[in-house]
Amino acid sequence: MTVRQQIINRLKANLEAIAVGVVLTLSDDSTYVCQNTLAGRVFVWRTSKLEDTSLGRTGEPFFVNLRDFDSQKRREGVEVGKHEHSLLIDIDVPVRGGTAEDTVRDLLADLAAAVGADPKLGGLARWTSIETDRLTVEEGGQRIAGGGLSLVVSYRTALWRM
Repeated sequence: MTVRQQIINRLKANLEAIAVGVVLTLSDDSTYVCQNTLAGRVFVWRTSKLEDTSLGRTGEPFFVNLRDFDSQKRREGVEVGKHEHSLLIDIDVPVRGGTAEDTVRDLLADLAAAVGADPKLGGLARWTSIETDRLTVEEGGQRIAGGGLSLVVSYRTALWRM
C-alpha cells in the first residue's frame, strides 16, 4: 500500500473517531471538546449528494468527504534518494437544516481539531497544515450549507514511490 493511501486511511480513521464530548489534545498541548459524532459519516471520494428529504424521507443531515487531488514533488533540499511530497486534500461537508451554517462551523472546528491532534498522522507525515477553510449557504427547497478544509500533508518517500 502506498504512503499516500495510508495517509488517507489514517485521516479517515481520525475523523471517524470524532464524537460528542471526546476531548482531543492538540499539538500545542491545548485541548478541544468535540461537538459532533462522525462515525459512519466519513467517506473518501463520495460522489452522491445528501440523501433526499422529499416525500417525507428523513434524509441525512450531513456527511464528510475526503478527496486527495494533487501531490507536488520536490527533490532539492531533500536527502539523496528521497522525494518530498505536498499532498493536497480537500475535506468537504454538506449540511442540511435550518441552522446548517452553525452546524458547518461546529463541524469545521471538530475537523480542524482532529487534524491538530495528529498532524504527523501517526508518523506517516512530516506535518499537516490547514491552508483554507470555507463556508457557503444555499437556499432552495431546503436550506443547505457547505463547508470544508483544504489541507497540505508533507511527507517523504523513496524515489519513484507514492
